[in-house]
Amino acid sequence: KTTTVKKETKQTTASKKKNSTVNSKNADKKTTTVKKETKQTTKEQKNNLDTNNEEKNNIEKSTNKTKKSYTQTESNTSANEKENKSQTKDVESEITNQKTTVEEKSANKNAETIINIFKSDGSFKTIEVIGLVIITCVVSLILGSLVTSGFKNSENKFVEDEYLNKIIETYEYIKQNYYGDIDNEKMIKATIEAMIGTLNDPYSTFFDESSAKNFNITLNGNYQGLGVEISNNAEGNIQVMKVFNNSPAKNAGMQVGDVIASVNNISYLGKTTSEFVSVVRDGLETDFTVVVQRDGEQISLNIKKDNIVIESVHSKIFKDNNKKIGYIDVDIFASNTFEQFKNKLEELEKENIDALILDLRDNTGGHLSAAKDMLSLFLDSKHVIYQTETKNKIEKFYSKGKQTKKYKIVVLGNSLSASASEIVIAALKDEYGAKFVGGSTFGKGTVQELHELPTGEQYKFTTKRWLTPKGDWINGHGITPDYVLYPSEAYIENPIESNDNILKKALELLR
Repeated sequence: KTTTVKKETKQTTASKKKNSTVNSKNADKKTTTVKKETKQTTKEQKNNLDTNNEEKNNIEKSTNKTKKSYTQTESNTSANEKENKSQTKDVESEITNQKTTVEEKSANKNAETIINIFKSDGSFKTIEVIGLVIITCVVSLILGSLVTSGFKNSENKFVEDEYLNKIIETYEYIKQNYYGDIDNEKMIKATIEAMIGTLNDPYSTFFDESSAKNFNITLNGNYQGLGVEISNNAEGNIQVMKVFNNSPAKNAGMQVGDVIASVNNISYLGKTTSEFVSVVRDGLETDFTVVVQRDGEQISLNIKKDNIVIESVHSKIFKDNNKKIGYIDVDIFASNTFEQFKNKLEELEKENIDALILDLRDNTGGHLSAAKDMLSLFLDSKHVIYQTETKNKIEKFYSKGKQTKKYKIVVLGNSLSASASEIVIAALKDEYGAKFVGGSTFGKGTVQELHELPTGEQYKFTTKRWLTPKGDWINGHGITPDYVLYPSEAYIENPIESNDNILKKALELLR
């Protein structure tokens, strides 16, 4: 049948070249016949699609039960969407609720097959991330064209797409003729990953299920676990690098430097951190007996898994030259970062601080909405905080704040301060008059859109670039500080507060 289609297509082309309208019409009829033969699965489907509008409506109602749903990971998304209904997803991590429907279920057998591979009800989540710097389409075309577009045009007919058809036809041919077994899920994952790879963009990435889970934990700011950060030490054993306050691990007596010897009587010496995490975080068990090695002794700890809230904001007050200078360190812009930041800032302002140091060193970004809300605490609504540029337009985004603060601000940053951090630095520098101390920032001036597949994998790709309030694109070169300063040798060797020459410079500027 494939050979016949090709022959008829060639004959049609020859007829067009040789003859006139009559032959062209004949060719069109042949092409139409071929398309009908390809699309129809049964005679009944053909009749239903051609003549029975009632059946079409039934199909549409049946399939419209599937809706694209999103996991709300930001506290401010709904407010942004109410105020900007006409805007597309311009915010790094704002979750935009969209409806996607799989319509014309029986209109094309091949298209339906692709969707069934994912065992999908048509739902996957979309987030715009300006994102963590992870330097590491189009079943994006398949999902974008088939699912988002609903497989149809305004006349309720399947939209022909030359490139999409190549993918579908190749899949169908391999499925029908390959002599061995086919792993459909694996094939589609590989297709998506390959498509993303062709974009040649360091920020367009495919995440397998495990990587996606880790990515989401970082951005969400909470997870189920023990409340520790771990790493493999020089001996290849799992060592505790950090114990979170008020966590199950902290309450059980676990300490920084402990080596994990066993979990529930199974030795973990020489195992990887991934093996440990797969049990204590991702596994179904909730109660653990963890034996740790400490100072030559083995200590047994009973720990129950619980919800862990990652503290991404830390604060304190420096009393310098009869002034109270507030200090806030932000590790990442997670979905819960803004609330933590707001609480810390309110605590400092109750102490009547005279100035503020905002430390964004090593902050690689995250949710732009957290950064935007943070800026709204300092700037009133007259101030532009960033702009976005697509292929067609430049759009300005303003602060939602009611008033502009009066005290002086110094922002600290370095080469690992990226994306959302750079938006905060640029806005405070351009619009507030804050001084920037440290090293030039990373220079990430693009925005990515994140899609989650029903099977747990995710992919993100660049959809636009962002500009500073003054319209500068910092991609590749970053933001230059007002006072260029790099860590001293003393601080590099022993990174404690008394050796922090960059912090000392900030305090000096605010005296």
